[in-house]
Amino acid sequence: MGVAVKKILAPIDRSIYKEKIIEYSISLGKAWGAEITAINVIDPGRGVPGGRIKEKELERRRGNQTSSRITQ
Repeated sequence: MGVAVKKILAPIDRSIYKEKIIEYSISLGKAWGAEITAINVIDPGRGVPGGRIKEKELERRRGNQTSSRITQ
């Protein structure tokens, strides 16, 4: 008795492998008669403008605290 694959989730990112991932997912989907769902995967720190906002805000706050200590 084998496993019946009905759905495949294909994670697609901005890497050089995205086209191979798509091709492989499609070939598996055809072979198994499975539904394919692609999901766009991003690294918030690299893929989205302003993705490192929290880190930058913390750096700014640390800089302000250092400045206020120096001026006191």
